[in-house]
Amino acid sequence: MNHFIVFVLVIGTHFGLNDAAYCNKSSIEVQNKLSPGRILKASGVGSSRELKFNERYIFNLTLERSYYKRELVIIWLYQGQYMYKLKIQPRDVPPCDDLWVGKDDGVYTVIAKTKKLTKIGVWITKR
Repeated sequence: MNHFIVFVLVIGTHFGLNDAAYCNKSSIEVQNKLSPGRILKASGVGSSRELKFNERYIFNLTLERSYYKRELVIIWLYQGQYMYKLKIQPRDVPPCDDLWVGKDDGVYTVIAKTKKLTKIGVWITKR
């Protein structure tokens, strides 16, 4: 029985520490993969930036953990006359190094396990 208690404590500590370390840095990263010479503008979460081809920008989220459970994080992406409203839905854990990529045909996200780009939306015309 003592071995079982020690086993449960070790397993619980292992998973608890890994969860805390995994989501230590709350950030959303945006990358410009548009054609060379085209500018991607990213704004939201209190800052904005113009990104040149292949450049990245990190939005550091210094908000309390309870914020993610109830609020929507919005980042606007602009390229020329087109835009995309990137919505990060409320969730129990903060965004852990999310990567969003703007390309000529739309906006993509990177799936962490496979490292593949997945298209999440297309550019719409500004009104």
